[in-house]
Amino acid sequence: MASALDYREVKVEVKTLIKGHILNEIIQNSDLQIGDDTPLIDEGYLTSLQAVELVMFLEDQFKVEIDPIEVDEENFRDLASITQLIEGKLA
Repeated sequence: MASALDYREVKVEVKTLIKGHILNEIIQNSDLQIGDDTPLIDEGYLTSLQAVELVMFLEDQFKVEIDPIEVDEENFRDLASITQLIEGKLA
């Protein structure tokens, strides 16, 4: 059974991988600062087409399946909500 420390380390790794992909591959600006609660869709960092690209990355990277109905503004609002979605699927 994983300890709380192990869980936090996994959580940080999931968030770091997602953030890195968004900055380096989707936005293509690794110097940009986005926080856990930066509105990705509302601020124009993530378009609907880029959300599909992100879904494909998430499914491949974390070996999860994201139902099309889950690709909504609630689950893809910000880094924290995307991380929460993936962590829920990994649990």
